[in-house]
Amino acid sequence: MESSLQLLEGVQRRATKLINGIDNLQYEERLRRLGLMSLEARSVRGDLVEVFKFINGGYTIDADIFLNITLHYITLELSRVA
Repeated sequence: MESSLQLLEGVQRRATKLINGIDNLQYEERLRRLGLMSLEARSVRGDLVEVFKFINGGYTIDADIFLNITLHYITLELSRVA
């Protein structure tokens, strides 16, 4: 079963093909010319921004709570892959 991210990425792929002049290019090249990132890359970037904010005091959450939530999320993601 496809994840929501994969479904949305498919929509973005099709939408970029609708733009005249770049419709014959590879998906990555269409994104580059439009100044866009793939949804997967934006998701990873967003995660990195949140970690940066946490490390630099942008949040007032207890580290134990943060790490428990993060480890739980990673465990869920790994179980989906397996």
